[in-house]
Amino acid sequence: MGDRKKTLVLFDVGAVELELDYSRFYQEAAKISTRYKNDPDAFKDAFVASNLENRLMVRELTAAEYLMQLRNLILPGIELSDQGLMDINSCCWPRQVEKVVALKRKIHDAGYSVGIFSNMTELALGILSARFPEVFETYDPASPKIYSFETGSTKSEDKMYERIRGYGKVILIDDNAAYVARAVERFGWKGILFTPYIDRAEAIRAKEHTGAMHSENLKMVNSEDGLAGALRAFGVDVK
Repeated sequence: MGDRKKTLVLFDVGAVELELDYSRFYQEAAKISTRYKNDPDAFKDAFVASNLENRLMVRELTAAEYLMQLRNLILPGIELSDQGLMDINSCCWPRQVEKVVALKRKIHDAGYSVGIFSNMTELALGILSARFPEVFETYDPASPKIYSFETGSTKSEDKMYERIRGYGKVILIDDNAAYVARAVERFGWKGILFTPYIDRAEAIRAKEHTGAMHSENLKMVNSEDGLAGALRAFGVDVK
């Protein structure tokens, strides 16, 4: 069992452990917006173009600055509380994916290491860790939790990957082909592209090339059962 701890299975959060629904966020913002009233597509275009979420992820903005600029985007000149803004923003993350969270626990119970590897803002982490504590659990204080806001970069760059050290085998589960390809090609990890909960409306996805590659070290799956099977194929003995 000791050798198994040298195998690390890294879980992305959005569209892996948590369902995403950015379309609902755009709809709820547009409902109350004075500028984009009942036009969620127009609000989406403005939000993506503003790059607000990406800038918050890499700490180019503080949480207060993000909320102020989001408020001005939705309701220029009209006051809306920070809590009201966060409630609207939280529509992006409706529920956790129970089978994936349960699988993560099974992997840990089988003696392997599990970690979190996510493009995440500090603001979102505060909201989501309170609502979905199991999503952020690694069951071992020594296991890594790597977030973009802590490194000042996203998974489209190398800094987050470089934080992972000391493991014999690393397996990344992610919904973005470009990130999985980077893990496999540049860092020698195994990669699982997990597709059933991909949200094409996700803001950061709209700003990035998704990429693709073919490799024996990369598997694409479209179900939770397929995810368990891919892990077994990479040597993780999980029931």
